[in-house]
Amino acid sequence: MKNRIFLLLSLVFVALGLSAQSLVFHLPDGGLSTVGLPATFTVSPSGDKLIIESGDTRVELDKNRILAMTYRSKKGDVNDDMQVDVADIATIIDIMAGKGGDTEPEEKVCTSCPDGNHPHIIDLGLPSGTKWACCNVGASKPEEYGDYFAWGETEPKEVYNWETYIHCDGSQVTCHDLGPDIAGTEYDAATANWKAPWRMPAKEQFQELIDNCTSEWTAQNDVKGRKFTGTNGGTIFLPATGNRWASELYGVGSYGYYWPSTPYDESYAYYLYFYSGDAYWYYCIDRAGGQSVRPVR
Repeated sequence: MKNRIFLLLSLVFVALGLSAQSLVFHLPDGGLSTVGLPATFTVSPSGDKLIIESGDTRVELDKNRILAMTYRSKKGDVNDDMQVDVADIATIIDIMAGKGGDTEPEEKVCTSCPDGNHPHIIDLGLPSGTKWACCNVGASKPEEYGDYFAWGETEPKEVYNWETYIHCDGSQVTCHDLGPDIAGTEYDAATANWKAPWRMPAKEQFQELIDNCTSEWTAQNDVKGRKFTGTNGGTIFLPATGNRWASELYGVGSYGYYWPSTPYDESYAYYLYFYSGDAYWYYCIDRAGGQSVRPVR
């Protein structure tokens, strides 16, 4: 919805009257299509009715008998409540009245994944208000490892070492300075792959996660990792992804390695490390190695 929203309405009737009607909302990527209503019309709610008027023409629809809507990108669920129902009509009417037509709809924040449509925004009740993603970049569900990235790179690859690291000139001593924090920059794997406002967490956000959540070593769908639970009952699961060096994957299922946006120096970066006994962030590890990214916003 970043561009101005054009809502096109058409009414479908059958021979027996309105019992099988459907109200179809179209949200095109651009331009207007021909619709079965005049160019000028109004839509407004009145009690349990939805009233469509154009000139001397007035059509009243029983909201409870509106069976379905279609919506190009979200299949009708305009208000993101995982249902296609009359509540979506109210949302669309607000948009048509100028209440939010040029802005992104507010995204739903959860304390756990409500369905399989990942990623979700998870609230752990953290003091800073930071929200965590339910899964890693490159993963389609929380227990999947996802992609591995060298620090400051935004695409996975087959071999991770100093020769393949794009932010150096072939060796550790020739690393480039990417600044004091890469969150939200062109070097941020979360922002590059998921778009803003998703970003890589800073080391302080890892520390906040550790300080304000309990964590336990557990398994989710037979994948081992640590489950973090916030003071509000919100939970996220971080799988024990291991890490990559050269073409090998080390420690998978036993250790978790996650990048922050914070460098240690020009050739090392901080990282979150956990295993069956504990979780904490370490001072430094080679930037050229491949590790997981769990976004925040």
